[in-house]
Amino acid sequence: MSKKNILLICGGGGKEHDISLISARYIKEQLEKSSYHVHWITISKDYQYLTQNNEECSLTLDGYLRYKNNEKVKIDFAIPCIHGHLGETGDIQSLFEFMKVPYLGANAEASIHCFNKVTTKLWLEKAGLPVVPYLIVQDKNLIDKLSLDKFFKQHQSVFVKASNQGSSVGCYLVEDKKDLLPKIEEALSLSPYVLIEQNIKGRELEIAYYQNKGNTFATYPGEIVVGAKFYDYEEKYSSDSKTKTLVKAPDLNDEIVEKMRIAALNAGRLFKIKHMARVDFFIDGHNFYINEINTFPGHTSISMFPMMVEHNGLPYDQYLKDIIEEES
Repeated sequence: MSKKNILLICGGGGKEHDISLISARYIKEQLEKSSYHVHWITISKDYQYLTQNNEECSLTLDGYLRYKNNEKVKIDFAIPCIHGHLGETGDIQSLFEFMKVPYLGANAEASIHCFNKVTTKLWLEKAGLPVVPYLIVQDKNLIDKLSLDKFFKQHQSVFVKASNQGSSVGCYLVEDKKDLLPKIEEALSLSPYVLIEQNIKGRELEIAYYQNKGNTFATYPGEIVVGAKFYDYEEKYSSDSKTKTLVKAPDLNDEIVEKMRIAALNAGRLFKIKHMARVDFFIDGHNFYINEINTFPGHTSISMFPMMVEHNGLPYDQYLKDIIEEES
């Protein structure tokens, strides 16, 4: 039987470009355990398709990877390892669907909805799933300052979040009212909408939602123990980060854990997410809230998703192999 050609595409040129390359290296190591032909392609910061030898290549609309020497390779399965824009926004998924190439992760529609923090919040709330109290701003000239003042007075500490950014880009903790409007304007420069949320001063937990051989799973929660005021981009990826990741969160009530797992399953099913997602939670005493849904979680050395899948009893290389064999 011939070995399958797996397109591992990474980079993307966005703010999370370099993190994507780290994730791709981990995934490549896992794929090589199954002896696939892995074709690594980077979308450069100037949006060129490049091989690992830094040579230009291209994708054809009939599902082939074309190298510089005109060699063509039929793509059996694609892994869009691109965090943030292009990768989690539905763009690359739409391309693969047009090419009729099966791929890892959520489809275009689910990616679009989950990447938008406002859309995610509205869908979850409508489905009766717990979310952090919030306001939405769509234009700096249409801000309801009375509602904004009331919201800040009630909560005293809020997060201002750009709606369409990943890895805490455009996310600001505001504890002084005079900083609120400037941070809203800054967030609006990054996204068309802004979410303003109550700052939940509790624990940050994550659940891996994944599918394997026709079954859907939600793992025991892992925990992010943040060393700074909040888990921003620098705290996630800086070499000086004091944040710790615990694959199994300690001292959780069994009833709360089960309710969170059910909420994670319901959230994944609500958006019809296939293969994988990381559902992020805040927990404050006996109350928990879904914060975000990440449709292509990180795969770096500190990333929770692959660790939680393995802790749940499924080796990660086997997890990927099962999906590839089923889909291609």
